[in-house]
Amino acid sequence: MSVHVRLLLSWIAFISYCYQANAYRVGDAIPMTYQTPSEHLDVLRVQRPLFGVSTSAKFDVEDAKRFSLVFEDGIRPLPWIDIQQGARWLESVKITYVYSKSGEGTIEHMSSQTTYAHARKDQGKKFIVDYEWIEEAPVDLTVGAGIMMLLTTLASLIFLLQACGIKEKADLNVQYGGGGGGGYKNY
Repeated sequence: MSVHVRLLLSWIAFISYCYQANAYRVGDAIPMTYQTPSEHLDVLRVQRPLFGVSTSAKFDVEDAKRFSLVFEDGIRPLPWIDIQQGARWLESVKITYVYSKSGEGTIEHMSSQTTYAHARKDQGKKFIVDYEWIEEAPVDLTVGAGIMMLLTTLASLIFLLQACGIKEKADLNVQYGGGGGGGYKNY
């Protein structure tokens, strides 16, 4: 096996190991920061989403005109959200997570939707964030094992055919004297 193939396989094994290290259990708090153009703040634990559990949290914006919520230590940021659009103020943000519980708990996809309303005097710059969780269909592990077995068999056949081709070339080289002018002559 060439050095490039070994390095590629090592890299894939390393990435898959790191990917599985970020598994969550249902109810685990997801790391989250509140980001404005000038600062990054960790949110309170009660404001964080809980893996696989739909919840809501209240946020109070003080001096910012726009913000973003960043999840999983910076890996999954939301786009910038404006606090005010014309005469309307931010009322709520709905964040939808698609997650997988098969094997390890991971977040597969994340999207957001904002709702604006005319501000009430008692509301100020407060808004609600709704965390909604949708479970992805579980993966059939037997299909994955079958595909891996098929690929392993195919790789073994390719290796076998290459090894036979090398042996056949070596036999031809010995029979005709290496092609250097000596050996058998054709009449």
